[in-house]
Amino acid sequence: MKPFLILLLLSSALITLGVGCLKANNNQRATPALPIAAEPTSARAFSFVQTEYDFGVVQQSGGKVSQNFAFIYNGKNPIIITGVPTSCACTSAMVNKTRLAPGDSGIVTVTLNPNLHAEPEGRFYKTVSLLTEPALEIMPELKIWAEIDLDLGPDAYELQQQKHNDEDSGEDESEIEEELQARGQVGFIEFDVKTVTTKNKSTLSAELGEDLNALSLDTSKINVLMVLNNHSINLGMFDYASLATLDGAPAERWRPLSDAVGGHHITGILTFGKKATPKMMTIIGLPVGDAVLPLKPL
Repeated sequence: MKPFLILLLLSSALITLGVGCLKANNNQRATPALPIAAEPTSARAFSFVQTEYDFGVVQQSGGKVSQNFAFIYNGKNPIIITGVPTSCACTSAMVNKTRLAPGDSGIVTVTLNPNLHAEPEGRFYKTVSLLTEPALEIMPELKIWAEIDLDLGPDAYELQQQKHNDEDSGEDESEIEEELQARGQVGFIEFDVKTVTTKNKSTLSAELGEDLNALSLDTSKINVLMVLNNHSINLGMFDYASLATLDGAPAERWRPLSDAVGGHHITGILTFGKKATPKMMTIIGLPVGDAVLPLKPL
């Protein structure tokens, strides 16, 4: 009888122990896992003190206004800021430091010209993007707000004044066939630009290959061949149609003809609206600052 009782007690203890273990295992499986800290997104690679600024009401006659956006680079590896393109020709931007190591700080200066051309009525905004090498999945973006007080009136716009000057010059736009060229170096970028006309297109095509010859160019427009060279950054990532102006008038189109490995040497055609003989071409938003290129006859 006693052995039987002992066996019965041992069996009960084992069953109880098994149930307890089962409950413990069930409780362990039911406990939620601790969340794993996610890697910061590429947009957070740059920490800005502020990403928007409101200039308020800006007088047309008051001249350009600027705002500094301070940042810290939080990435794990070195990075290069290759460009700071803006959404409109009236807005320009430049960065004081393009090569950044983890922890480095810098400043993006954004400038608005309230008298370049007509702006939307009331409060409006313009944007600035940061292009980098290596590229980020999400480009950091800054935004400025403003409202223009037209104290000078629309006839005072710089582009409007340029138009009047061109009309007063008396030049016949249909006869602008003179080949114009500008060469220069700004920072580490070498520029070579020249107008493409019906007279020189065949010669240029022989130099550049069939890419140019294959392009259908609108001869009622001004077409500018632009060649850029450098050994530091990828120049192929910029939208030159949004960065280029000809005597203050924005470009209508950019068509690249070549893109060498790494984008260090690029060639393309910028198209502008027809006007009197052009005098000045400007490229804004590049890491070297604004490139101002006077066009002269060959």
